[in-house]
Amino acid sequence: MKMNKTTERIMKVLSLKGFVSPSARISKLNNQGLSGEVYDIVDSGMRNFILKIYRMDNSSKVIKEMKVYQYLSNLGVPVPKVYLADAEGKMANKPFLLIQKLEGEDFSSLIKKGKGREFVESLATSLHKLHSTQPSNLDLKLEKKSFKDEIDELKILAIVLLAFSASPRTFRRVYKALFEISKTRAKRTSLALLHGDCGPDNTVYCDGTVYLIDLESAYIGDPASDIGYTYHSIKFNALDEPGLADHFVKTYEKLHGKIANWKIYKRLAALKLAIFLKFLGNINPLSIIMLGLKNSIKILALRKHLNRFAEYCLKYAEKN
Repeated sequence: MKMNKTTERIMKVLSLKGFVSPSARISKLNNQGLSGEVYDIVDSGMRNFILKIYRMDNSSKVIKEMKVYQYLSNLGVPVPKVYLADAEGKMANKPFLLIQKLEGEDFSSLIKKGKGREFVESLATSLHKLHSTQPSNLDLKLEKKSFKDEIDELKILAIVLLAFSASPRTFRRVYKALFEISKTRAKRTSLALLHGDCGPDNTVYCDGTVYLIDLESAYIGDPASDIGYTYHSIKFNALDEPGLADHFVKTYEKLHGKIANWKIYKRLAALKLAIFLKFLGNINPLSIIMLGLKNSIKILALRKHLNRFAEYCLKYAEKN
């Protein structure tokens, strides 16, 4: 790949610091993060890395992700190691994070090999470890979200993503479901450090262990929120293996105990996914701006699958 000025500067810094050799290769990954660009660095005979380059206004996100990774790694939660961080962009004019590259298999290939249950069991174990940590010991002020906060956030998300991309009927259904869910009282429960966007796509299965990656959305909240979102994400990625999502929940509850607000957060997570999928299933100028032309073209090929699962999620959220 032909390097731009930013990647060229960073590679020089990494070479001077002894992380990579001058012959190391860098390439942009297809799965990009929310806050910037993600690159793969391959160096023959040396360690390989993932490089995340952020926008200049995202220095706080670099610090957040770096500290969360370091904190969890020290506690034995399976996450990548952090090797270098520049939150202020002093080294290469843009903030960046250099982390361990984990070589593993994706969820779809594991299902084909008959290892889907192994994956979801390990994922449940990793989330149990994450949710068992004490966020108060983390040297970082993370956002706390109550059930009401989650509802309010989804209202805004629905307006931003669906107001101009979905039909008025879909928009009304989403808001009606949100209103119905908001009337339910959530039980008070112990808050935990949550991943915030945990599905098979944000994990790496390596040597029998599921590693949690892309923790830039981490916050403090009810563990049921993470489990609900992961449950439906497993269903989305394994339509031919409907029992895997339920097996994931049973495994988690054996380790962590009964999920107090399971039913309500399961509906809320379904609605969150429905909003995203309805947006992705109706490509429009806003989608192209947010996702980029290449990603939009890829998503077009999946439109039927996206809309079908979005409808499942919306109907699930509408259940009383």
